[in-house]
Amino acid sequence: MKNIKKIVEKNPSPCFSFNSEGEVTYANPEAVNFLVDWNKQDETLLEDNLRILLYQNKLKLENLEIIAAGKYYSFEVILIEKDEYCFFGTDVTFQKNTADTLFNLIDDIDDALFLVDVDEQGIFVEVNRTAIKYLGYSREEMLTLSLKEIVVDFPLESQEDWQEHANKIKTKAGKHIENMVFRKKDGSTFTVEVVTSIKNVMEKDYQVILAKS
Repeated sequence: MKNIKKIVEKNPSPCFSFNSEGEVTYANPEAVNFLVDWNKQDETLLEDNLRILLYQNKLKLENLEIIAAGKYYSFEVILIEKDEYCFFGTDVTFQKNTADTLFNLIDDIDDALFLVDVDEQGIFVEVNRTAIKYLGYSREEMLTLSLKEIVVDFPLESQEDWQEHANKIKTKAGKHIENMVFRKKDGSTFTVEVVTSIKNVMEKDYQVILAKS
């Protein structure tokens, strides 16, 4: 723990450690400010906040976004030793605002747009209004679904299939065109022409899908 303290003490991003009871065992100066804004206290994490952190660690999730004092932070939880965790944060406010601005610009285009997480077997990260209109789901509902749940006879079954699929797209000049059959919320289906590409957003690969009926 002493070595970690030396590394993160002067880090401009919030870094702190905590145990399974939610007690903060160390916080660098930036983390102290973050905890006051996010947690409202800096000695013991609020129950809901502790649940978020431990849940993230259990699922081995990365880039969990948390908002505090109007800033966006991307965090990663690392198990230091039994029942003690270190929480490393990065201020991604600029990247987040840039991504939101870019997506707002294409929110009203006639083609449906889907941003898909390749590493999570096609879970939707973002969709535009046309995609919502096409499929009949609300935006909130869409973000609980994956590509497999709206495509009839979807061929990718495992994470290995997804990675191989993404690698093939990358080798085809970064773009793949095919026809797919989409299933709406009401169960009806329709055929779309789909243009798929892989884009790196905030140091992570995502599949960008444009669908035209």
